[in-house]
Amino acid sequence: MPIKLTIDENPETVSKIGFFIWAAGDDFELIDNDRNRMYFIPSDDFSYVISIFRSVYPVLNPYSGEMEQYFDACFDNYFDQENILLIISKIQTLNVTDIEVMNFLAKIVQCLKEKNVYGYLCCC
Repeated sequence: MPIKLTIDENPETVSKIGFFIWAAGDDFELIDNDRNRMYFIPSDDFSYVISIFRSVYPVLNPYSGEMEQYFDACFDNYFDQENILLIISKIQTLNVTDIEVMNFLAKIVQCLKEKNVYGYLCCC
């Protein structure tokens, strides 16, 4: 299975099924600047880490103020900085031997660290 981490700054052109990862500010709107890229990860590739994203649930959704019980693959999932760090930590402890998968996971960690400086992460 090919592994790709697609960085897409015009997500309206993506015609694949997958997940967008972007940073949101205190108003939960996309922070749009040159250092904050939106990432698209095809769902086959995201399968390497979706269980980690799911593992931090239940979480308090900082946008709605409601307790979310599960990761919703069809809707916005907001994570605060504490949960972003937890997800990063769990990804870094994965035991993989395939160099392509290792590089892919390192790119995801880089992406999450990039987003963490802005406040909130949205994965949808």
